Amino acid sequence: MAEVAAELDLPLGTVRVLLGDLLAAGLVETHEPPTLSELPSQELLESILVGLRAL
Repeated sequence: MAEVAAELDLPLGTVRVLLGDLLAAGLVETHEPPTLSELPSQELLESILVGLRAL
């Protein structure tokens, strides 16, 4: 919300109310951040890093 408020140059409280109204109307969605068990494994991250370094 803070980033949206800053980008629109509006007070945070105003953006909070606007986003709440948009959410109630079904025009935006919220998503929970991933839990630790949903994060990629260390091996996958290392493989990606190796692949990026090879570019």
